[in-house]
Amino acid sequence: MQLTYILIAVSYIALALGTYAFGLMCGRAQEQKRIKPYLEKQRDNLMMQRHSAYIAGKEAAEAIANHSQKLLNTEDYYTLTRAAHELQLAAKTFEAMNSQHALTAANLSAGTLSIAQRMAPKTAANAAAINQQENAA
Repeated sequence: MQLTYILIAVSYIALALGTYAFGLMCGRAQEQKRIKPYLEKQRDNLMMQRHSAYIAGKEAAEAIANHSQKLLNTEDYYTLTRAAHELQLAAKTFEAMNSQHALTAANLSAGTLSIAQRMAPKTAANAAAINQQENAA
């Protein structure tokens, strides 16, 4: 008789464990169904943020490259302007010495100044400086 009670007790324990496991499985499935829309929304938000970060990084890299190029162009502009002024001084010096190189230096100065004006940064102050240089020439 005790063996029968033990067998019945083990059967109840097995049944209880099976019911518990089935309940866990059903609860887990319901929880996944319940949070699935939230998780999808969060995934979409994450993908949008990653895309926005990628675009922002790309734009920042382009802005840095453009800024670097503008700095180089500005430096080239001022170097060419300085060279044009030096050539103007050389032309005046050659002219004072009645040298045949005066015309060549003046032409080089005008050409260099023309190139510099095409490379000039577009600001009002620079436009005034260019006009002043043209008047001086």
